Amino acid sequence: MGRKKQINVKSPIRIRFKKLAKGNKSIYLDTYQDGKRSYEFLKLFLIPETSQAARVANENAMKVAQAIRAQRLLELENGKAGLRTGKEKMPLLDWLRIFQEIRLRTGQSDKRAEQIGTAIKHVEAFQKGKNISVGQVDARYCRDFINYLSTAKSRTATINTKSLAKSTAKGYFLVLSSALKEAVRQEIISVNPTSMLSKEDFKPINMESTPIGYLTIEELQAMINCTYNNQNKLLRRAFLFACFTGFRISDIRTLRWNEIKSLNGSFFLHKVMKKTATYIDVPLPESALYWLPNKGDKADNDFVFPTAERWTNKKLQESLPITEWCVNTELNRWAQRAGVKKHITFHQSRHTYATMLITKGADLFTVQKLLGHKNIQTTQIYAELVGKKKREAVQLLDDILSK
Repeated sequence: MGRKKQINVKSPIRIRFKKLAKGNKSIYLDTYQDGKRSYEFLKLFLIPETSQAARVANENAMKVAQAIRAQRLLELENGKAGLRTGKEKMPLLDWLRIFQEIRLRTGQSDKRAEQIGTAIKHVEAFQKGKNISVGQVDARYCRDFINYLSTAKSRTATINTKSLAKSTAKGYFLVLSSALKEAVRQEIISVNPTSMLSKEDFKPINMESTPIGYLTIEELQAMINCTYNNQNKLLRRAFLFACFTGFRISDIRTLRWNEIKSLNGSFFLHKVMKKTATYIDVPLPESALYWLPNKGDKADNDFVFPTAERWTNKKLQESLPITEWCVNTELNRWAQRAGVKKHITFHQSRHTYATMLITKGADLFTVQKLLGHKNIQTTQIYAELVGKKKREAVQLLDDILSK
């Protein structure tokens, strides 16, 4: 396994460590500004990782340190750019670096942070040395940046440099859009200019849409009835539970027993969704409760699916049989045994949940709330999908007249 690529974020504030007795380390911030250096000890410590609990404690300490660093960086940039009189005057490149720090402290993966860093390099190349402020970014700037990305070369490849794939280019533009959205939330600007773009504006970096994969009710029933004895029975339960709740794998992995609530004999999930960082309440039908593991003597704070972390945690994957962590491979083996001729991914459980609800007559607004979608347009995709399948079914009757 190759050495993990380090993310180089230019910043006047760095997290550093002071060695203490017994292998402990004190975490502090090293700030260098205007030729002066200052230190801030955070009263946070790293301890020798002799157990799982120690590793978790260290991870939490580092997350807090990163949060404090991001806040100090924002305070520093506020002073440098004179934001007390005009926040929108902050240079866009400075804000993008702060945005990267914010994402790191909220638990984004290193890969995602690296993507943000590469997007910043593209913004820098696009601006060609011009000092564009956040407030100067308008719809025209965004359109021009899209056009730049549509022909831009990779800034990470060292040989055979080619133009960016459309999916990659769109990913870099979404970094800019997300950063501007965060700037609105932080009251740096009042409106996200990317919201003024039309579908036509995105054509240079848009790929043809791929069909949403999902299981029909009949296919789901076939998988339920299949007696295939897969080695990871917990994965089977988790997938079927997700099919009847719409939860993403990231939320299934972190689901705890105390997030399953009861009220007047009915059960529901009350949980912060990892992707949106917002609470969602999802009623649990009997079809979902059936697939929950037996709680037994587990504590309320224990994970419902305790080995789910292994499915996407590369460090744990190395020490486990492949069938216990290669989720989609295992799901497809199960589907094949059940006679389902589709490529299956865990995320399709969410699509299956949505299409089943609409097929059974649920209205779009209700489905939107159950899925935790912020925009009804996102939910509309499932309604169009179900409508298309209904039209295809009716058209099968046309064969009667032709025979």
